[in-house]
Amino acid sequence: MNKENENEIIVDKVVSEHTCIGDRQAKRGAASCQEWIQKVIARYMDVKPTTPIKEIQSMIRIQFAENVQYKVCQIARLGLQGGDLAAHRLSFELLPAYFDLLRQKASRSHTNLEIDVRTNRFLRCFVCPYQSRGSWVHLRRFVAANGTFLKGRFI
Repeated sequence: MNKENENEIIVDKVVSEHTCIGDRQAKRGAASCQEWIQKVIARYMDVKPTTPIKEIQSMIRIQFAENVQYKVCQIARLGLQGGDLAAHRLSFELLPAYFDLLRQKASRSHTNLEIDVRTNRFLRCFVCPYQSRGSWVHLRRFVAANGTFLKGRFI
């Protein structure tokens, strides 16, 4: 080597594949797979029955660049709680507060929440936004029967 070129390096062979960092990233499960989502949520978050679903979605979006549907995260959160009845009851206990808030914010909407007074259990609820309710006036009265769920002697 010359004194002029002592800072130069001569390359004899070029390898285009990096071997110093190991193989490619290990394959992981699909983002829609409950097993994968529950494992990820349990690893990155402390999930309680009151943990917002949007917070779970946000964590998955940030950590894994995946957009997961609301319902998928809701089922995963319930699965992490053991799918216990207490989690369902807690959700239903929040309905009256939700309906009160809805009546305050959208006072012209029609809401109906039925709770069994003996057992204090949720029976059914109905929400009709004001705009939808107003559109019913313009519809014709028509009754149609669909045989989708008819079986046996009714066919």
